[in-house]
Amino acid sequence: MRALTNEYQVTVSLPEESSVLDLLHALKPRYTSEFSDYIFSDSSSLNKHVVIIKNGRGVGILDGLGTLLTDGDSVSIMPAVGGG
Repeated sequence: MRALTNEYQVTVSLPEESSVLDLLHALKPRYTSEFSDYIFSDSSSLNKHVVIIKNGRGVGILDGLGTLLTDGDSVSIMPAVGGG
């Protein structure tokens, strides 16, 4: 992700009751279209190679992109890792 954003960490202010999807849409104008192409398979679905972590837990086991965010949450966007 750092190759697409040239940043290690960023702080984003969002309205109350914002979701992970709202966060991702808020980040889109900050970066090139490559960022959006990497993150989204369409405007509201993650690409399979992207994992989103909120406070140490994958949003896939929470409420997916609808997972609500609160002040102080830490969200990480990273490539999926696989192997065997």
